[in-house]
Parts: sequence; C-alpha cells; structure tokens
Amino acid sequence: MSKTSERIRHARKHCRLTTKQLTYFIGVSERSVVRYENDQSTPDTHSLIQLASIFDLSTDYLLGLSDNAEASFLELYRTKNIFYRYVQNNHIREETDYYWIEYSPKDGPFPLRGKMQWAGTDGKEELYALRPIIPESCLIILEKLGRQKPLILNSREDFNVFLIYGGTAFASHQVCKECMPYLLRPGTVKNKAREL
Repeated sequence: MSKTSERIRHARKHCRLTTKQLTYFIGVSERSVVRYENDQSTPDTHSLIQLASIFDLSTDYLLGLSDNAEASFLELYRTKNIFYRYVQNNHIREETDYYWIEYSPKDGPFPLRGKMQWAGTDGKEELYALRPIIPESCLIILEKLGRQKPLILNSREDFNVFLIYGGTAFASHQVCKECMPYLLRPGTVKNKAREL
C-alpha cells in the first residue's frame, strides 16, 4: 500500500469522517475515495488540493514526497470547511422539538439567548422559557431576510462548534437539555442571566 493511500485513510479517520462525508467536501464519488484509500487510484490535482485543505496537510505529505505534514492553510479555513459546514448541513430530525438560539460573545453580558415564550408567573414576576419552533418555516423566514443558514445542533459536539462560531442555530431538545437546561426552565429574564 502506498503512503498516499495510507495517509488519506489516516487523515480521514483522524477527522472522524466517513468516506461518504468526505465525498461531500471534495466533490467526488464515494467509490473514488475508497479507491484512493485502497491504493487503486490517485487523486487528481483538484481533489488532492481539496484533501490537503480539508485535512490541513501539505500536498507533498499526502503524496508521500515529504514527511513534513504542515500546510500553509489557515486553521479557520480548515475548520470551517469540515466542522462548520457539516453542522450547518445537519438534518432536522422528525419528531424532535427544536429551539431558535443565538450566540454572539460581542453582544454584552448576555451572549447566549433564545426565542422565548411566556410561561406563567411566580406570583411576582413573569416567567419565560424557550419556545419550540417549526424549523422548516423558520428556515424560510431566515432566507427571506437574507440571513445565513443556521447551524442545526443535534449533539454536544455540534453545540461546541456553535460556541466557536456563534450566530443563529436551531438546537434540538436534547442539546438544550444537556448544554443549556436553564433556558428550558421557566424563569425570569434576570434569573436566566445569572445562570449564564
């Protein structure tokens, strides 16, 4: 087996990508990726450059011409290509409640917030909790407003990507329960701010 096939397979597994997921990022068939990894074919120049940028490795390293794996690509470029796009293109799961949340660390003392609904009173103050949304309808609204497609958060890992990039996201009930339970519980806006 050639160094090229070994290095492509190792890099893909290191990034925790399946062959099918990798095809999405480099624009070739799954069969082509399998052939690269089984030493039955070598990536063309365009695919090689795509692989190098996704894995943040030099093309010479992937081809086995150098043992120096460092590439000159920016970390942000690599990360956005793999993780951000993956989370942005997650599927909305049927029979799962989603909530519209936003995160912007530059927006003062409350960087993480969501679309809330009235949840009653505690005798003195009004209580609020996250409001479930219809994701498909909200996607249409965002598109009409010319806003970027939101991240779809189905796991804790997706939530971590969201914290890195910020912006708008549709978070599943499970993610909210695990990562932001205070937003699901009825409470005052003041109390929720203290829980952050």
